[in-house]
Amino acid sequence: MCYNMGMDYERQKRNRMVKVVITEVIMAAMIAGLLAVLMLVVSGYRINEDLSLEQSGLVQINSLPTGATIEIDGEKISAKTNASRLLKEGKHTVRLSKNGYDSWEKQIKITPGWLLRLRHARLFKDNRQAETVQAMEGLEFISVAPTRNKVLYAKDHSTTWQLITLRGDVITESSLELASTLKVETSEAEVPTLPGQLGELKWSKNGQRLLASLIIDGSTTWFLIDTTNSANHINLTAEFGLNITEVQFSNESGDRLLVLENTNLREINLGAKEISKVFLTDMAEFYALGNDIIYITLPDAEGVQEIGFYHTGEQDSIILRDFAQATAHVAIIEYLNEHYIIYTINDKLFVHKGDSFPTADNGLKGLKQIIDGKSIFIPTDKFSVSKNNEFIIAPGPENNLLVFDAETDQVHLYQAPSNRLQFLDDYILVDVVDSQLTIWDFDGTNQRTIATAANYPAFISENNHYLYYITVEDELLVMKRERL
Repeated sequence: MCYNMGMDYERQKRNRMVKVVITEVIMAAMIAGLLAVLMLVVSGYRINEDLSLEQSGLVQINSLPTGATIEIDGEKISAKTNASRLLKEGKHTVRLSKNGYDSWEKQIKITPGWLLRLRHARLFKDNRQAETVQAMEGLEFISVAPTRNKVLYAKDHSTTWQLITLRGDVITESSLELASTLKVETSEAEVPTLPGQLGELKWSKNGQRLLASLIIDGSTTWFLIDTTNSANHINLTAEFGLNITEVQFSNESGDRLLVLENTNLREINLGAKEISKVFLTDMAEFYALGNDIIYITLPDAEGVQEIGFYHTGEQDSIILRDFAQATAHVAIIEYLNEHYIIYTINDKLFVHKGDSFPTADNGLKGLKQIIDGKSIFIPTDKFSVSKNNEFIIAPGPENNLLVFDAETDQVHLYQAPSNRLQFLDDYILVDVVDSQLTIWDFDGTNQRTIATAANYPAFISENNHYLYYITVEDELLVMKRERL
């Protein structure tokens, strides 16, 4: 009797163990299945109408201002901007609208498993009130910093330049004296004026410093302007004794410069007031991003040119390709940790993309060629790069524009209202066409007229609160602003 009871107990124990194991296996399988389903959902997979598995793509839709109504393919969705939405593969039309504002519309292309970010939609208020910021008489030039919080201008060839600084909604003005920097000597009764014709103006990315060229009796003088302290202005040509034909900032703060001395490339360290040795020769064109430089050489005796890459401080440069003498332009960017090399040879476009720029070991082999000789037009000038490094832009004949968008790796070719390369903000191009301030998105869409203006730069302030532009009133130039 005791033996049978023992057997029953062991059998019950085994049965309980079997049930526990089966339960745990089922729970583990359910958890694994749930995780698999969640992974598929996160990756954009859905069951479609014919019960097959289909992967969608995600679109993030942002706008300024936020709270805009979203329509996708003609149907309103419940969420307002800023919002995200899973969409099927293919083309879709997104339309944004808000009461009291104009509308915005774009056709997008969804790729399965990929995120598309629409960050550039801007709606303009229908009824905006303009207020006067500054009256300007005899304007010599006006230039806007890439940070969109500073405006530099001068009157009548003056060596006293005026700096408007925008701090939030507050506007302040100060003067920058250049007479001593340019070595202009005058008597007390004379007003110092520029001794030549003003040429190029180039801002550092942080908006603190500015490079300017002055053409005097056929020779070019380059000087550097520090918008925070007039004592830091430098006459680069006189200070370093170089025949500078081209100069670029090589870092964001603007204390390092790459200079083309005749056709030789060198670096100037402004802090240490040092000039490097010549590290590249026979330069026709170059573009710098920090310590990385892409360049084009002059034709050799056989008419062959080279596109090369150089990292400052290294022993040798890297030849990327050569070509018979042609019209060519180059640029490099880094966007979202991806590195891009872009160049044109005559009317062909080439783009390479990778985790890093070329090295001596592998050249371009470490980068994927995403555009291989696409037919475009022959650019009429060098590439321009947007401040956020997303867009590379080249102008062409008859107002044609080439825009490469690193967000989508797409090329946009279109005829713009103008081929002057001016940004209203980080995504919208702007120019004055027939006295109308005309704007359009980087890809040529959403062209609109937003104000009547004179032919001078317009911009949106750094805090996105105001639109600034210039009009003509009683034969005076007047800077206006409108609350957005």
